[in-house]
Amino acid sequence: MVKLLVFFVFEESLLDFRIPELQSVADLLHVTISWEGDLDPESVFLLVEFASLEGAKAVADRCVLVRGLFELWAQADDYPALINKLRQAPHLMEEHFTQKTFKYVIESFGRSNSRQQQLDIIDQFHVLEHGGEVLMQNPDTIVWVFEDIGRKMPATAVPKQVYYTREVHLSAMHKTVLTYDLKRRPYLGTTSMPSQLSFLMANMAGVNPHTLVIDCFCGTASLLVAAAYLRAHCWGVEIDPRTLRGRIEGLNVMSNFRHYGLPIPEFVRGDMARRFFWRCPETFDAILTDPPYGARAGSRKVNEKTMEKIMVTSKEGGFTSAPIIPTEAYQLGDMLTDLLDFAAKTLRISGRLVFWLPTTELYSDAELPSHPCLKLLYNTEQYITIRLRRRLLTFEKIKLFEGEVPVSPQFNPDMKHLEYESDKYLSYKAKVEKKRKAVERYKAEQGIQSMTRNQRRRAQREKSAQQKEAQEGALTEEAADGVATEAHVQGADSTAT
Repeated sequence: MVKLLVFFVFEESLLDFRIPELQSVADLLHVTISWEGDLDPESVFLLVEFASLEGAKAVADRCVLVRGLFELWAQADDYPALINKLRQAPHLMEEHFTQKTFKYVIESFGRSNSRQQQLDIIDQFHVLEHGGEVLMQNPDTIVWVFEDIGRKMPATAVPKQVYYTREVHLSAMHKTVLTYDLKRRPYLGTTSMPSQLSFLMANMAGVNPHTLVIDCFCGTASLLVAAAYLRAHCWGVEIDPRTLRGRIEGLNVMSNFRHYGLPIPEFVRGDMARRFFWRCPETFDAILTDPPYGARAGSRKVNEKTMEKIMVTSKEGGFTSAPIIPTEAYQLGDMLTDLLDFAAKTLRISGRLVFWLPTTELYSDAELPSHPCLKLLYNTEQYITIRLRRRLLTFEKIKLFEGEVPVSPQFNPDMKHLEYESDKYLSYKAKVEKKRKAVERYKAEQGIQSMTRNQRRRAQREKSAQQKEAQEGALTEEAADGVATEAHVQGADSTAT
């Protein structure tokens, strides 16, 4: 067993995801981990015990929210106490510094230190007998000094904890996330999932090489790009053919895979609401999906009634569907129950379903859908706005499907309704009304008379007319003064002559 200090990536909206991702990746790679207490949401450090050093490195390389692993040498409330603890462990200095090269790295959580401030911190450790030489490129030992100051603290705040550590391993996933960033892709949509979240969902779903993964609402297939990078066999289902084939010649849903040299998934134009698509029991290892919702991507399904009307009988007596398939709104509650039912039927035992659920600040567990064949492993929240949230739900299949029925959520928030119609959630109309009342209150306090739009226009016209009359009057007076002056000058000239 090896105990290492895990340094997490700090993302304000992903604080709840750090421990679930770490545990999911450890379970996927069969690495036993343990830690004492809970991760402080105000911190990015956690002391974790791993079964082996190689296993710890493998876990770090898969985790999106882990920056690196470090061997903790000393921890204290301030630098004098930290240096005293280091003096009591001379064997560490002899093993890692004597006749070796080294360098220091200063990292502060909660503020940014200038170059001079970093040098001042390093100077405090000159009292230690290093016995080696400083080398800035590829040294034998890299010492990281961490300052844990906390979130939203003033620049003059004193660190709560100071850590003196040795670098063991830095995660390789950070470079991968940057390589697959949306800005580097040739084909995007309005709701393409960022690469960081795509790889995070793949880790939560336990995607491994040769696993069979499906995205039921694939869109531009951002989630499948991450799964394909992890060498999974991918399937994508999308109801809108325009999203699959693209609007620009040469750019379509397969362009991103060709761009990165990844295997192209099997894409199917299909509808989750039509049950004939589900004829593949216990087939998939993971379901990764972001169900469409909200103002930019309202969910749709095939309109069965209209579909029957446009079916025409061919000469052979068969049926031919129209080239444009009619669709209708797909209610969020129906979509979630269909999704869980689909997962219960098509996932293998221990397979995982990972998807996003839109919620608000008034969230309760009653909003969660459920199924007797599925167990909820993780329920992590991502902060979006003051009112709106979304939750990443991770389900695992625990039993074979035998006709069980999913349980619908009791509250189905419609993102369009929340953002644009409901006064309860400060919709556009509510904001306009709030602004109007504030203006009226200000006018009442200042003694300004309130007027309707027509009254304001009439007053503006009257004011413009008065200004025009005043300008014309001024011009008339100037012209009269000019004529009088000219006559006076001419009279004076005549008298002189």
